[in-house]
Amino acid sequence: MQNLSRMNGTTEIIQKLKNSFYMDNCVRSLPEYNALNLFIEQATKVFEGVKFKLRGWEYTYPELEGPANTAIFGTSWDKKEDTLVVDKVSLEMV
Repeated sequence: MQNLSRMNGTTEIIQKLKNSFYMDNCVRSLPEYNALNLFIEQATKVFEGVKFKLRGWEYTYPELEGPANTAIFGTSWDKKEDTLVVDKVSLEMV
């Protein structure tokens, strides 16, 4: 993430990106849908400058269309309800 400081973009978006990565996922909580769209737009522009295409955006939104569940951090995330489900059997194996 040190290379982010050399990318084109505002200091604010660069700092948000630096603090939002976990493995190869960018995880960020935003207050509302318009802020989400702005973040996606700004982050995409930052990474386009170094020829890195961001894709596969996942987010919580009550009117979400399409699949509601996605795997994240070894759990199942219900994006419509914004809840995480942990498989008890998987935990017992650890």
